[in-house]
Amino acid sequence: ARRPPLSFLGYTGRTFGRWSLVILIGFSVAMAANIISFMITSVGGWRNKTMQYMLDGNQPDWSAFLFFVSYNAVLVSIGTALTVGLEPAAAAGGIPEIKAYLNGTHIRDFLRLRAIFVKVVGTIMSVASGMACGQEAPMIHIGAGIASGLTRGEKQLRKILCWRLPQPRRIRAALFRRFHNDRDRREFICAGAGAGMASAFGAPVGGVLFV
Repeated sequence: ARRPPLSFLGYTGRTFGRWSLVILIGFSVAMAANIISFMITSVGGWRNKTMQYMLDGNQPDWSAFLFFVSYNAVLVSIGTALTVGLEPAAAAGGIPEIKAYLNGTHIRDFLRLRAIFVKVVGTIMSVASGMACGQEAPMIHIGAGIASGLTRGEKQLRKILCWRLPQPRRIRAALFRRFHNDRDRREFICAGAGAGMASAFGAPVGGVLFV
């Protein structure tokens, strides 16, 4: 007869693994949100300090204005070049694509690590440049991408290492391998999107209601 799964207080190891992965996703998304906010503040703060220095140094107002326009144009150009040339899937906010994916529509390359990296850099560049946009919608996409990457830990690790490990020595993560199915992956992506919503607005209840 098949042995029943081991349990503690009525919960099996799969349940504890699921909660552990959800906590890891929430922590990772929160760290990403803090890094993005810090970079936006730093990039924009350096521009403002430089402009203040130019104005205090009795330089013409037009030179400070020219620096302001040029600096913001460079930031926008960096974000645009990365999105158009490296990963077009990182364009726009990402919320409609996440809804479509969770409803069963396959969107190519939408949640891979390169798209999330470009999304992070593009968000920092666009928000710091002073454009009429925010980091709220991109954070939902970034949270979903982080959750997708964590549920494919072994596969993503082999991509980062850039070579295939021999079968006997292949790095295996039992926590991740348990959830290598479409149903669990969608649930974790929902959790990542909710964590992104909560971290962007500082509203945990809003993140729960969003998903």
